[in-house]
Amino acid sequence: MRNNLKPESAQVIGDLIASDIKTVMVTGDNMLTAISVGHDCGMIPKGDEVVIVDVLPPDERTSSLAHILWRSNDLASSSSDVSLAESDGSSSTPSRAISANEYLITMDRPKYHFAMTGRSFSVLLQHFPELVPKIMVRGTIFARFSPEQKTQLVEKYIDLEYITGMVGDGANDCGALKAAHAGISLSEAEASVASPFTSSRNTIECVPTVIKEGRCALVTSFGIFKYMALYSMVQFVAVLILYEKRTILADMHFLYLDMVITTIVAVLMGYTKPYDRLVSHRPHGSLMAPSMIVSIFSQMIIVVGFQTMAIHFLQHQSWYSPISLYDGPEDEREKVVNWEATLLFLVAAFQDLILAFVFSKGPPYRKRIYTNVVFLAAILVLAFLTGTLLLYSPGKWLEDLMKVVHNPEDSHLSFRLAILGLMAANLFAAVAVEELIVDRVWFKRVLKTIRRKKHSKSAFKMVRRQLDKEIQFPPVGRTTYAKDADDAASSVVAVDAKGGPDSTNL
Repeated sequence: MRNNLKPESAQVIGDLIASDIKTVMVTGDNMLTAISVGHDCGMIPKGDEVVIVDVLPPDERTSSLAHILWRSNDLASSSSDVSLAESDGSSSTPSRAISANEYLITMDRPKYHFAMTGRSFSVLLQHFPELVPKIMVRGTIFARFSPEQKTQLVEKYIDLEYITGMVGDGANDCGALKAAHAGISLSEAEASVASPFTSSRNTIECVPTVIKEGRCALVTSFGIFKYMALYSMVQFVAVLILYEKRTILADMHFLYLDMVITTIVAVLMGYTKPYDRLVSHRPHGSLMAPSMIVSIFSQMIIVVGFQTMAIHFLQHQSWYSPISLYDGPEDEREKVVNWEATLLFLVAAFQDLILAFVFSKGPPYRKRIYTNVVFLAAILVLAFLTGTLLLYSPGKWLEDLMKVVHNPEDSHLSFRLAILGLMAANLFAAVAVEELIVDRVWFKRVLKTIRRKKHSKSAFKMVRRQLDKEIQFPPVGRTTYAKDADDAASSVVAVDAKGGPDSTNL
């Protein structure tokens, strides 16, 4: 009887590892089977070492303390390995024993993976809680785990600030699927009830799809948020300038900006599909991220600057006549139908379209904007309509409806062409800020330097950096004993496998 590895599993796991996504196997099968599958699917790359962590509870009959046996899978003896004893009769060819010093010299140091059983995991949690983070960060194979232990494992990874996903296909995975940030059920039976995602195919091909969709949705949500924030700022600045000129935007101006432009582009912006490949870095998960704040404030400065330039350019025209003060009742048409209101209405419309284009970003999390045909077509059509209102006379009835001023004289047409060129410069400046500054690696490094942030403060990354510095860990070929309960809980004693006096605080 054989249960072969599915052909697509190795490719999926390879893609996840290449994207710096930690992959872990937790199963109810025996240890040797899990390690073999881990090698076959690429979860344990060729040349990497597997360190079996056997944790034994205290024995009252022999008065022995709880202890850990650190063994290399390729070097452990099958007759004495507790994990092999739990593998329901599976056997392996005994290899020669080596000393801890020889192991430390011959092993490619950071490339090791921990493997342990559910029984060892329970004893580890009870008697060696200080070692749990280290085992979890380097752990890859967790075999003979009960449903409750699977849930505990997921919770421990969440405690280390991992964004945790769980894939399962049976009722024994329900607890872990529910505990994970994202649970994916490969079955439409019991597991599908506990998980937010259910795959119609019984393969792990859905895992990269869920990750790419999630990242795409996050980037899209932040893009729409920035667009809505800046869209409000565009109108706010225009209204402030017009109030200072003793005028205001007409109702049809607000209707066109709000209902026609903003509603259409905000809805269609989310139709861009996720990028085809996974990348090793994930998008920002906070609205208060420095790059988000810099992006918003930079675009805000651009909006204010170009609206101010447009109104000053208008005031320096030889034919410009400022709005006169009214001594009697206000004439609504004179108040809103003037060059100031018309100009800032058209500038605001162009700026709304520019912001929608700029914040609809493409790779590495979303496909390029031209793949969202409907959104791009809407941008082009709205830009054409707005440009038509700017350059050409739309007709008397449309002028009265939209409350815009138009004069077909050459001098006025030159002015309108200059405004169109000013909006092109606005587009260039907005794109340059996002593409050449905000999204660049050098800018992120500058922000880290300003914030004096050298390393990530995520718990698992701190443990990983600590492990990279500890060349004596794991102490393969040694036995680690826990001290008495009266001693410090964070101290353990390690003795050489041959019985030599060697103690270490881990």
